[in-house]
Amino acid sequence: RTGVILWETKIGTGPQTGAGGAPAGIFTAFGGPWDYILVGTRQASNNRFYALDPMNGAVIDSFPGGVGDPVGEMGAVTGMAAVDYANGQACFGTFLGAANSLWCLRLGPPSDALQFAGWAVPRSTIGDVDGSPVIRNGRVYVGTTAGLLWSVNATNALDLYSHTPSGGSEPIKGFPFPDRGSNALYFSTTTRVHAAVDHGAPV
Repeated sequence: RTGVILWETKIGTGPQTGAGGAPAGIFTAFGGPWDYILVGTRQASNNRFYALDPMNGAVIDSFPGGVGDPVGEMGAVTGMAAVDYANGQACFGTFLGAANSLWCLRLGPPSDALQFAGWAVPRSTIGDVDGSPVIRNGRVYVGTTAGLLWSVNATNALDLYSHTPSGGSEPIKGFPFPDRGSNALYFSTTTRVHAAVDHGAPV
């Protein structure tokens, strides 16, 4: 109401390599079991994904770093995470520097808020993600810098398939916009706006 800063939290450990992704969140007011602000860093190295307390900005948990988390670098998080209330997870993409480039972390209590008990898609399979995923009807949709629109099962990442839009390999910008009244998705590349339809199986 007043514009006064309530809190600010430093989560990065190095210089940003560009504008970072917007924070996402899960909230009890909307049916979630916890209240977390979810955001990642966009650095040249040592990137992390964080769960913060929305009341005071305190770090509740970070990934990777917990027991069972993968060892090694995580790529830069350049887009906003998609919060999957139904499955209790947060999905986000990463750019460069990691074995995986699409992640879904299970959300847990503050003692272990970010758990690598969800799934991840290898970077060697889909390439780099420089934007945000979206979730619709049990599917995660995300665009890549190679210009492919990917669809993956939100619970196990097993049935993975892609769409190659016209116009070559222009990077997909931002996030795919799902039409909630149909199976259509809209997305932009460097020079075009596209519409695609998910038929529910590879075509």
